[in-house]
Amino acid sequence: MTGIPTSILKQLRQALLQCDDYFASNSSLRDLFSDETIHPFRTGLPERDSVNGRIEATIAHLANKQRTDGRNALVLFLHVLSDKYAETDQRQAALQHLATQLPASATHHSPLATSSTWNTAAIRQLLSEALDDQSLTDLAFDHFRPVYDQFGLGLTRNHKIQLLIEYCQRHNQIEALLTQIQRLNPAQYRQHQPHLTHDT
Repeated sequence: MTGIPTSILKQLRQALLQCDDYFASNSSLRDLFSDETIHPFRTGLPERDSVNGRIEATIAHLANKQRTDGRNALVLFLHVLSDKYAETDQRQAALQHLATQLPASATHHSPLATSSTWNTAAIRQLLSEALDDQSLTDLAFDHFRPVYDQFGLGLTRNHKIQLLIEYCQRHNQIEALLTQIQRLNPAQYRQHQPHLTHDT
């Protein structure tokens, strides 16, 4: 698959096979795309006669697509699917881990998903308006633990936001960050979405 290393692609297939309840039929797979985050990619989703066939077709369908803000469709799909499982279900952690591994590979050829085109000032403002201090801390703890580990007593909220943006930019996880913000505060996300990338 273009842009996805073989080792990650193998892990991805194995993880999705563990989610066979959502790949059991074409209709159950399409139902996942009712989520507004990935609904634009429902059009053209191939139908197949087996679980393996649906997994392969879904990866192929999403791997090189993106939303207008530059977020990769396959990464978004993994986040939506992971949210279907409880935090105690290891499938959630596996899917979220893969979602953090994919941006550097699946979006490698995307001109929007680069550190130079993300509008970090707009992302900083979105974080400031979408999340209070506790929500920001929880987000870092749940999804960006290396950043959370840098949070100390007396650290200002603005400093926390800066650390989070810097980490996500260095590790190609801006898409993962935006996905979580959209999940937590969809109204604010929609308001800021047009400004999250620089005009190219």
